[in-house]
Amino acid sequence: EKEQIDAMKVECFLPLKDNGELVGVVFLGPREGKRGRRERFDNDDISFLRSIQSVSSIAVKNSRMYERTYREACTDRLTGLLNREHFLKNMDEFYEKYKNSSLALIIFSVDDFKLYNQLYGEAEGDEALRHIAQIIRGTVGESGRSCRYSGKEFAVLLPGYDIFSARGLAENISAQINDINRQRGEDDTYFKALTVSCGICAIPYAATTARELLSNADLAVYHVKRTGKNGIMVYSDQFISEKTGGAARDQHRS
Repeated sequence: EKEQIDAMKVECFLPLKDNGELVGVVFLGPREGKRGRRERFDNDDISFLRSIQSVSSIAVKNSRMYERTYREACTDRLTGLLNREHFLKNMDEFYEKYKNSSLALIIFSVDDFKLYNQLYGEAEGDEALRHIAQIIRGTVGESGRSCRYSGKEFAVLLPGYDIFSARGLAENISAQINDINRQRGEDDTYFKALTVSCGICAIPYAATTARELLSNADLAVYHVKRTGKNGIMVYSDQFISEKTGGAARDQHRS
């Protein structure tokens, strides 16, 4: 750190404080005199810096408050993931950026969540949602955007992912969610297991607009729910198999 400070030619530090708490530090370089010579900071300079210190501290404080307010407006309070409104904005932005390459969307819907709340209580249901959100956040990381899409649904947007990569990620997350059941006590293991129905869609494989991407992923989730739950459905497979039969589906996969 001393070497970095020396390399930047820092000669004066101005601490920015808010109610006694250090919120920032201003580094000042050499002071140039009238003839361009390097001069030391004198008492008048220090006095002037102290006069603007409080103003600068307020600016930093207001910036932090704005950042915190913006972050709270964008996130779901229970899970800490993005909320639906901000996620949809991200989806429109990502679509415009990646529409000529690839963009995958995964929707996870917790199966029979109403029954889970009735059996264990809403507090335990909230804890389950937080746990699932933690798994999704930890698995996705910086690769995409995760949100709480609705009361019992989560969505993941993955720029640069194709269908196969997205399915691999979905399988990983689903397996971790199934492991939650093993972490419960022996008496509760088979009482009501946590499972998710997962739908996947991606551009340019099975959607031509951002809204179609979302709609098709929803349809894939609906198909899983209709055929037994606790599974993963890729929309392109469903679409091709329904329209052209299994042979064309296999060709599409290859």
